[in-house]
Amino acid sequence: MVALISSGRSNAEIARILRLSETTVKTHVSNVLAKWGLRDRVQLVVRAFKTGAVVPDQQPDGAVARPLLGSDPSGREPAVEG
Repeated sequence: MVALISSGRSNAEIARILRLSETTVKTHVSNVLAKWGLRDRVQLVVRAFKTGAVVPDQQPDGAVARPLLGSDPSGREPAVEG
């Protein structure tokens, strides 16, 4: 789940990928934040990268990394070539 959070996925996206309810995902995210003593998802991502728990640009579900800046304002996913 930390890898999915670190890849910029929303709770709804994580729920769909892991086939869980969004409420369950929110609970797990809150539990991870509390256990690691973190305020928010940003701190979680920083900790995950610093500790090597997540490697940048490595997607847990085989997806191409989603751009965070300059993405399509419509919210559509970018086309994946392959």
